[in-house]
Amino acid sequence: MKRTVAWLLVVVMLITCLPVSVLAADEQSKCSIRVKDASAMAGQTACVEVVLEGNPGIQGATLTMEWDEGLTLESVENGEAFQSFTTTFPKNLVSGKSYVWYSQTTVEASDALDGTILKLNFRVSEKAEDGQKFGVRASCVDGDFFNKNFETIQTTIENGVISVVSYTPGDVDGNSRLNAKDLVQLSQYIADGCMTDPEGYNISLNPNAGDVNDDGRLNAR
Repeated sequence: MKRTVAWLLVVVMLITCLPVSVLAADEQSKCSIRVKDASAMAGQTACVEVVLEGNPGIQGATLTMEWDEGLTLESVENGEAFQSFTTTFPKNLVSGKSYVWYSQTTVEASDALDGTILKLNFRVSEKAEDGQKFGVRASCVDGDFFNKNFETIQTTIENGVISVVSYTPGDVDGNSRLNAKDLVQLSQYIADGCMTDPEGYNISLNPNAGDVNDDGRLNAR
């Protein structure tokens, strides 16, 4: 019993003697990737953003993107968080390919940016049905994300979907056109408390079409 207690005391002493930087290393070497949801009508295009949060100082990264049948990736572009990185995207934009970034200058944690790292523009199949959902997934393995010392950055991932809708996002009046009228009507609807107020602007619109960024809210964003 005494020997067990002695060993426990030794372990506690070793832990308490570790530098703060070592104890904090695990907390500082984690980040998260979120594939944002999007929506589009059948036969139209949806932009899916891949967002980085909690960047602890990523020096290089590799991310594999996959998606359900019924989606066609037409184009891809870099996001602002990795805008200064050297980027290598696959020539053949098909499911299962990898996207690679690395910085040619040392990235300090204080200079690391959060935000969008990838924008994927998908065309939804014309045969897609209203309400159908297509998955868009990101994946990586240990070592795909690393810092300036080539140490692995642990990465958690939240995948997203593209929902098929019967309206064009942003076309709040349903006239199949996107113009300033949609913006004016949406702002008036929001000013009336997101309701049709006969004593206010008396605007009737499709609130689902007004939520163009799929965050579940109607606002100026």
